[in-house]
Amino acid sequence: QTSKRWSSSIALGLSLSSALIGTLLLAVRIYPEARNDVRGHNRLPLALRESNLHHALVVAGAGFNNTDPMDLPENYPLELYPNPDRIIAIDTGPWGLRCLRDQFPTYKFYRALPGTPVTFAPFE
Repeated sequence: QTSKRWSSSIALGLSLSSALIGTLLLAVRIYPEARNDVRGHNRLPLALRESNLHHALVVAGAGFNNTDPMDLPENYPLELYPNPDRIIAIDTGPWGLRCLRDQFPTYKFYRALPGTPVTFAPFE
């Protein structure tokens, strides 16, 4: 019976160590790619966080993330969080800008310029 317990313990130890080693090997291969993907998606919000912009509406288009520009705005609902310090909006052309200016007349408008690092240019 002792040898049976001993062999069961060895089998359990081998299976747990195999699972741990397999997880570590996968993590080493997956983590750098996943990290780059997340940083690519968050380029604009990270640049905004590091900027000195306050009470700003930032208009951005394609080229800021690795997905569709519709994924850029990650603002909290304005009904629940009125008067946010920064708002990200999608560049939809002159009509969209006019609508944004009507809705947020007290905000200073900036255009996000793609590049490394992302920069912001004021515009009227």
